[in-house]
Amino acid sequence: MSDLLKDFSSIEGFGGVGVFTPTGESIIKLEAANSPLKLKELGPVANSIMIQAQKAALETDLGASHFIHLQTEKAHVLVRCLNGGSDLIKTLPGKSHIHLVLILKNDSGIGLAKLKIESHILKLAEAFRT
Repeated sequence: MSDLLKDFSSIEGFGGVGVFTPTGESIIKLEAANSPLKLKELGPVANSIMIQAQKAALETDLGASHFIHLQTEKAHVLVRCLNGGSDLIKTLPGKSHIHLVLILKNDSGIGLAKLKIESHILKLAEAFRT
């Protein structure tokens, strides 16, 4: 699992990556050395934003929301939810439900980041079946 996270560190502008529970608890994380962007503080906030976006999308009949991209003055925060259950918000027994949070310090690697997120999320989720 840590090898999958290390693969994100090759993306230009990498600031950090972590896997969180739907309640915002950190499961595993990897931060760039000397990064001013602290995944420990930002991860749970990004996780909360993802849950709010999911609820808002469902309430407004936009359908399911699995991915958000938060662009700020200092960073890009990409959050991907994978829930193996039928309800986006709830975690069902025997199903994986994780949130991957990736921080980039610039926009150079956004395309590659999105590709890596999609290629790695299923592998990461396998380790977290509940």
